Amino acid sequence: MKSELDKQLQQGLIAGKHPQVLARDIRKAFNVSRSDAERLMRTELARVQTDAQMRSFEENGFEWYMFLSLGSGACEVCRALNGKKFKVKDMLISENAPPMHPNCRCSTAAAMGDEEIAEIRGGEKSGSTGTISSTSERERAYAYIQDDGKREPGHVNLPLVSTKKYHDKYDNLTRQKDVNESLYSESMKILRDRNNTEFEDIVAIDARTGDRLVKNCAAFANGVKHRCGFSRKEQNWLEGEEGRMRCCTTIQTIRFHLETIFISYLNEVSSLHQQYAAIMGTCIGLRN
Repeated sequence: MKSELDKQLQQGLIAGKHPQVLARDIRKAFNVSRSDAERLMRTELARVQTDAQMRSFEENGFEWYMFLSLGSGACEVCRALNGKKFKVKDMLISENAPPMHPNCRCSTAAAMGDEEIAEIRGGEKSGSTGTISSTSERERAYAYIQDDGKREPGHVNLPLVSTKKYHDKYDNLTRQKDVNESLYSESMKILRDRNNTEFEDIVAIDARTGDRLVKNCAAFANGVKHRCGFSRKEQNWLEGEEGRMRCCTTIQTIRFHLETIFISYLNEVSSLHQQYAAIMGTCIGLRN
């Protein structure tokens, strides 16, 4: 059964099938109830996602990652792990990485170690070279950013995200320089626009060119906190043939009470499913 499940999962992911369609295929193949099939599919997709994240952390030189639970909706086991950092080399599904249990909706994000954080903050206090120099249009655009002194929910440490060291974290997110710069630019816009709020935006970027394909700010417009997403029309286009051909990279700032800002993105996971893009998380900043 496991080999057949892996086959169904791999074929479905490569074909870009929606999870609900995959669950329907599982239901037919194994003659199980709809709820059982959907639970199995969500759990297996979470396992694949975590595996992809771990490989991404290793390939991009991250030593630490952070466990992220689903806020108040998480179980006691997951809430107890929320915000805790673990070594990537010790990452183990069901022990310190999701899925911790069936239907687990938690995730992980790469994190900076305490020494690295101290080094960045020490550079800010001493005035050592760490601020982005104004040698390009991008750098000039963000060199002026200063901390506004506020400490509202969703506060962004603007001096930190303005440093060159912070920007350099984006250099190895993908193999495409233009895509990495686009990720940085779009992230900075969202961090600036949603600073001191609990709202989120979501952006889809062409993974080959870095062009922005879709941006949805409806959560802010509608006053919906801690959630964002594409409209049905946008989602259908991104999941359609044209969207898949452009290999969308999705980024999203997520604001939790654990006072960290994260970026989620789609990237090629050739070591797992060749052309399938799996959702992965990479930590890109810190709040005070």
